[in-house]
Amino acid sequence: MWLVEWWCRRIVSPWTRLRPRTVTCIGMPVQGGSRSTGPWLRRPWFQPVWQATTPAQALDAYADVCVLIGQRAAAVFEIVRRAADESPEVAALWQTVQSNRRAGARMVIAHAAALGPLTPDYTDDQAVDLMWLLNDPAHYAALVDESGWPAAYRDWLANAMRDILLPRWRPS
Repeated sequence: MWLVEWWCRRIVSPWTRLRPRTVTCIGMPVQGGSRSTGPWLRRPWFQPVWQATTPAQALDAYADVCVLIGQRAAAVFEIVRRAADESPEVAALWQTVQSNRRAGARMVIAHAAALGPLTPDYTDDQAVDLMWLLNDPAHYAALVDESGWPAAYRDWLANAMRDILLPRWRPS
């Protein structure tokens, strides 16, 4: 995280005219949104989500996608989040990123629900909100980069998605 802090202090803060296109070019909006029909959905790393035959498989595959995005972009997400306070353009970019993450969550929840039942404990919108919460690359940064969870993070995330979003067995 020292690199993120250095970059924010030395590069972003003085250069508050950071253009959204600059950050987009290095991969910020990587999840859904207006790109929901775009080529990133056809990338090999996302295919297991579409190839899943059960909701649990779809959530497990999406956990893998979230890990990959966290590895590639958690630091960039943090840079943009911090820079959003300094520039209206970057703030707009940050809102786009958040909307894209939510759109990605909505798409995965819809796909998982089409494969089988999700928990009745939440409405569809609440399920999307919970997936949006879980797909945040900040969790990757906190648990893997800062707390040393490289092997355990993916399993924790997949289990959290399953525990929260799939029906639980309830005794009759």
